[in-house]
Amino acid sequence: MGRDAGSAAATILHIAVEVMAIVTVTAVAALAAILASWAAVRIVRKRRLARRQARLPRPTVQAYDASRSSDSRGQACFAQSPKARSASEAQPIPARGSTQMKLPERPK
Repeated sequence: MGRDAGSAAATILHIAVEVMAIVTVTAVAALAAILASWAAVRIVRKRRLARRQARLPRPTVQAYDASRSSDSRGQACFAQSPKARSASEAQPIPARGSTQMKLPERPK
């Protein structure tokens, strides 16, 4: 009887170790898939951002001229107001592909 109980306990222990190994391998595989997906998303977002920035016009940098700022204080104040327009405002991006130019005819 002792041998059967020992054999059963060994079998249970062996099955438990196998189950733990399968769970561990599955968890590691899932973690690897999650990390690969995260890295792919980061790469795609970085490339999209680089393409978007490459399409935008670069603002020109103008040297500061002290004589001009003292000549017209009113204009300088207006240029710094919140409603002033900047030189680097976003430009509309032209549509790509097919665009419908005329309306379809009315059904009869």
